[in-house]
Amino acid sequence: MMQENKNEIENIMQPTILQDNADNLEQQFSQLLNVIEQNRMSASAAVNQKQLQTAWTVGGYVSKKIKTQQWGSKVVTQFAEYIRIKAPHLKGFSRRNIYNMVMFFDEYSSIEFNNTLNNYLPQQIVQSETAQMETLPDFLKLTSFTNHIQILCSCQHFEQRLFYMLYAKKENLNTKELQRCINNDTFSTLLSDKKISPKNSKRFIRSRR
Repeated sequence: MMQENKNEIENIMQPTILQDNADNLEQQFSQLLNVIEQNRMSASAAVNQKQLQTAWTVGGYVSKKIKTQQWGSKVVTQFAEYIRIKAPHLKGFSRRNIYNMVMFFDEYSSIEFNNTLNNYLPQQIVQSETAQMETLPDFLKLTSFTNHIQILCSCQHFEQRLFYMLYAKKENLNTKELQRCINNDTFSTLLSDKKISPKNSKRFIRSRR
């Protein structure tokens, strides 16, 4: 039984590869909806990770369409409406949330964020987790998608984002608790006695992992 559960979780953690040869919006929308539906069929222990993988996959796909000017704001709105009509049981795919997924992918797949990881975490860890941007890096599985969006919207610097990601994991923070920590500037408070410097913050961030 334990082996079956392990195999099930391993199977659902495999990302769905999207084909980029769909030549009309109906096919593109249907393809993304299939990804969303497939990712919902997961074991309860992996629900959060599947939500993150869904956000990463959808965000990456839509990001590419926007950057290549194949999709605009109107098409994103149409996609959100398509999901609402075709799969009304699905929640969390409003126009705003789809743009949140794009932000999630763009920010955490950026060179700047990867440079931050390289600076604060052991090289071997970063290489194994960020080698393939098509797959959700394991490091991002530390906290929930809602917490990630809270961090992205509230913190401008990647160093702070990394800190709160680790802190939310270590303290098991929900979104309200995380926001309270950000509002109270926990990042600066915990480092204030040592004066924030690359050396001190690096040591502290590593200790949070």
